[in-house]
Amino acid sequence: MKIGIDLGGTNIKVGVVDGGRIVYKDSRPTNLAWSFERTVDEIVSLVKVVVEKAGINVKSYGTIGIGSPGLIDTVKGEVIYSNNIKWKNAPLAKELQGHLGVPIKIHNDAKVAALGEAVFGAGKDFKKSILLTLGTGVGGGVIKDGKIEKTQAAAGALFGHMSIDYNGRLCTCGRHGCLETYASATALIADAKAVMKVGNLDGKAIFDAYRQGNKAAKVVVDNYIKYLGEGVVSIINICCPDAIILGGGLSGAGDILTVRLKEYIKDKIFGAKHIAVDIIVSKLGNDAGIIGASLL
Repeated sequence: MKIGIDLGGTNIKVGVVDGGRIVYKDSRPTNLAWSFERTVDEIVSLVKVVVEKAGINVKSYGTIGIGSPGLIDTVKGEVIYSNNIKWKNAPLAKELQGHLGVPIKIHNDAKVAALGEAVFGAGKDFKKSILLTLGTGVGGGVIKDGKIEKTQAAAGALFGHMSIDYNGRLCTCGRHGCLETYASATALIADAKAVMKVGNLDGKAIFDAYRQGNKAAKVVVDNYIKYLGEGVVSIINICCPDAIILGGGLSGAGDILTVRLKEYIKDKIFGAKHIAVDIIVSKLGNDAGIIGASLL
């Protein structure tokens, strides 16, 4: 068994994992107003709660893995920069190790989730898979032969910051037309509110309305598929994976995304007749981050 920590901008999640199966987990909300030190204290407290309730000794597990938002120095164990939680050069692994007394391995959260899917989830039958997370933003990770593709500062696979329209919407990163300004759950909901004239919407409600034949929802979803499809085509052309795995909150739309995306991209991929790429939905869901972290 291993321990995995998934640090997110919304929740801190900790789980005890046995062969890809979570045997016990717990979580608590993340407060973005917390200092780095307070966040470390909250993580340590939650780890202690989980191991106590699971009836295990934290020091018997050798290494604990954690996925964190941002650019990561996996050797030094530092979060170099994270826009989500407003950290710079934060020595997360060192601080956690000092409190817990075991070595800590750290990597980017989206890549850690991609690792979990590749080893124990939807990507386990593919040599090279990409997880594309469709949530507050658009993130991802590239996994080849069961390992996270190595890049400088654990960067790369920042698919959400690939521009699909350089005169387009302003992104939080400062550029225009980034994929996540069109293909994230945040973007879909904003577009739907403008067209459907409904104030309280979420991704599920939008796709439910689409399934029920709502004309405004059809316009919104059709446009969304085009936006996401253009991003997926570029990812396939650049990375040439065997499979694209859709994760994050919007992956719950299932066949609306997979079937429609396959149809949209089939003639747009370079050398489409010679390239076969599966478009599938995450199997591990919100547990992918914990399971992937445990593998570090």
